[in-house]
Amino acid sequence: LTCMEEDYYADTRRAGTYLMEQMLEVVGAGLTDEQRREIYPNLLKRLDDSQDEIRVRAASCCRTFFLTLRAGYDDANSEYFTSGMVVHMDDADPRVQEAVCVALEAAAAVKPLVVLKVVQAARLRHRSTVFCDRVLEVASRHSA
Repeated sequence: LTCMEEDYYADTRRAGTYLMEQMLEVVGAGLTDEQRREIYPNLLKRLDDSQDEIRVRAASCCRTFFLTLRAGYDDANSEYFTSGMVVHMDDADPRVQEAVCVALEAAAAVKPLVVLKVVQAARLRHRSTVFCDRVLEVASRHSA
């Protein structure tokens, strides 16, 4: 987790997101709930990074986080995480919007009711509803 800590150098933060994604791909399915609770706040920090490229990489990490998530993972933590992500679908950078949308689509496949709740509330505040609508479609399909 220390690879995701604050660092002055963008290259270090970029490398941290790359390492985190690789770690999640390899061992993500075996992570405990406690380990996941330590990871997702760091991913949210990187979504707020000053470098858009790092924010896109962080969104990719979020996607991998959800692709390796068990359906039984705590709804409260899932809601907190997705609530922190959804605001970035209204970002000024379309690359960030798309990357976060793809990550939330992955979340919607495993936590559809949580994602429905979060994205429906956020949809009312977003300038465009295109990305919210995409995520809501996935969540609706998986909640049936």
